[in-house]
Amino acid sequence: MQNQRHSSRSQSDFTLLEIMVVIFIIGLLVVIVIPNVLSNQDDAMQQKVRRYRHH
Repeated sequence: MQNQRHSSRSQSDFTLLEIMVVIFIIGLLVVIVIPNVLSNQDDAMQQKVRRYRHH
């Protein structure tokens, strides 16, 4: 009877490995996205300053 309980794992149970993989993927996305967002923000700010200088 005990084997039956362990084999019928509920859908919401995650293994440590699965959680680590998800955290790794999120971290990788953050490392890729954040520098791009910051550089785009910097470019936009520089363009804004240039526009105000011409007036």
